[in-house]
Amino acid sequence: MKKNFTLHHVVPLALDQVRATLTDMRIFGQYHPVMEKVVKHKDENYTVHEFSPLPLGFKIRFQYPAKILLGPLPNRICYKAIAQGMDISLDFQIEYDTRQKQTVVTELVELGGFFLFLWPLARTIEKCHRQLFDNLGKSHQKN
Repeated sequence: MKKNFTLHHVVPLALDQVRATLTDMRIFGQYHPVMEKVVKHKDENYTVHEFSPLPLGFKIRFQYPAKILLGPLPNRICYKAIAQGMDISLDFQIEYDTRQKQTVVTELVELGGFFLFLWPLARTIEKCHRQLFDNLGKSHQKN
């Protein structure tokens, strides 16, 4: 079964700063609330180490392979991964708003896998990615 949805993020940073974060999963992981470690391999292939929080402060840790694919346009970045048996595709399209001096990110999320896991995974991705882009914007405002 599949589930598709779109997220919109506004980041008070220059397009180049947002693009640099999205084109290196190690940098992306620094802002992601559940990524603990990202290991880069050849050709934009990565191993991502994440955790899933459980009640009483326990965590389930897992890892999965991921790949970054740069789109035909310079402001389109795609991630492909298979995590816990779920197919995950993230397609980021970024655009700079010169009037507001901020970068607008449109994130197309495509999930595939066992139907009972699709809704919880979608909620987790939405929550984590909203926090990620919030963390990214706040981190550079401190500098």
